[in-house]
Amino acid sequence: MRNLIHELIHNSEKYDYLLTNYIVKLVPMVNPDGVTIGNSRCSLVGIDLNRRWAEPNPVIHSEIYFLKQQMLERSNTGPGISIFFDLHGHNKLENLFFYGCNKAADEGMLSWTKTRLLPKVFASMEHIFDYQYCRFM
Repeated sequence: MRNLIHELIHNSEKYDYLLTNYIVKLVPMVNPDGVTIGNSRCSLVGIDLNRRWAEPNPVIHSEIYFLKQQMLERSNTGPGISIFFDLHGHNKLENLFFYGCNKAADEGMLSWTKTRLLPKVFASMEHIFDYQYCRFM
């Protein structure tokens, strides 16, 4: 996250189109209480928050529930969200890669291709991005 912020600020001319045409919101950490006790993916109560996006509970998955509520509000009051990234490390793999949904949210004809397009673009532009480790579930 620190490197992403640094890149956007110090090389802003490189990202002029992106920063001019899109609103970029960065959430530094969804589960700070879990990280504090050593859980990289889990909340304070030991729940893997990456597996709770479909139906988060406001009490036991509050981190995801309220972030998702903010995202839904944004979609209802503005142009919506084009891309959402959940950035974090992997316990075994190195370099950069995507884990993503098998289909785009709109389930359109090009849905399968849409979810794979951005990782392909990254792979063509960045030498430390490794498309072979991308997974779409």
